[in-house]
Amino acid sequence: LNALIVACENMLCVHLISLIELIVSLSLHYGLQSVDISGTLFNRCFINWESPINASPLSENLENYLEVIWQLEQTHIVTRVRDIAASLKIKPASVTGALRSLAKQGLVNYQPYAHITLTDKGRSIAREITCRHSTIQHFLTDILQFDPILADKTACRMEHVIDKAFFTRISALSDFLAAGNDLPVEGESGFFI
Repeated sequence: LNALIVACENMLCVHLISLIELIVSLSLHYGLQSVDISGTLFNRCFINWESPINASPLSENLENYLEVIWQLEQTHIVTRVRDIAASLKIKPASVTGALRSLAKQGLVNYQPYAHITLTDKGRSIAREITCRHSTIQHFLTDILQFDPILADKTACRMEHVIDKAFFTRISALSDFLAAGNDLPVEGESGFFI
């Protein structure tokens, strides 16, 4: 199964390059590049591109911690080191170092042996990361019909590196298709889907 997932991920990378070209063509064709994206609602997620997540980028690892803490805050009364470790499938000792780093940056409230909470700044960043993940995952599963497990793993990697223009275009295309619009087919404007 792991070999199949790796092979699919490699195929997905090749297809994503073609997909980027298609998205650029379609977005230009439909005028989607003219959308004001300074702070935009995509798929019911507000993305503030001037937010701290873009001003001071965190490592992928630290972004994952914020995302997990935010998800745990939604489902648990309190968030503990062991909950974070279980969610990330790592040892609790590894969590402690990351929490110290996040606390130093003012993104979490952390004291040893106490409950962990996100600061307002940390919560804002975590929501944006989660939004990026869900938007990308939706695009891969609902629009491109990828397997949900592969789409989730790919979205988890892409959410940390996706740039503003690409995210804007896949979001706009997703919204365009969700509104019941059809894509052009072969022979119409030179597109083939």
